[in-house]
Amino acid sequence: MVRRLREKAEQIGKTLDEYILDLLQKEVVKEDEMSREEFLLQQVNLGISSEKWERYYTLIESRDKESLSEAEHEELLQLSDEIERRNAERLPYIFELARYKSISPEQLMADLGLQ
Repeated sequence: MVRRLREKAEQIGKTLDEYILDLLQKEVVKEDEMSREEFLLQQVNLGISSEKWERYYTLIESRDKESLSEAEHEELLQLSDEIERRNAERLPYIFELARYKSISPEQLMADLGLQ
């Protein structure tokens, strides 16, 4: 193993120590990049809970049937505001993650199944 490393180092005109240091630095950078991507993806995926989505769709259904009470209407407005706020909060992360992956934000959203 050491012999192969030494040969690789010689091929590119570096000492064994320099070559190993370069390899380690590249690995650290790769880990940092992966951590950044994971962080961005986590931020993009943060949304409202599945229970709130279920309630939201139930309220939409009631609204469409014109059977929504005043309290339910208020709840629907609050949920709609929460969804809009969360979408606005994650938008910068979508753009940054798309730039990181060298794709368009639209493509990223399609890939992730976001609307």
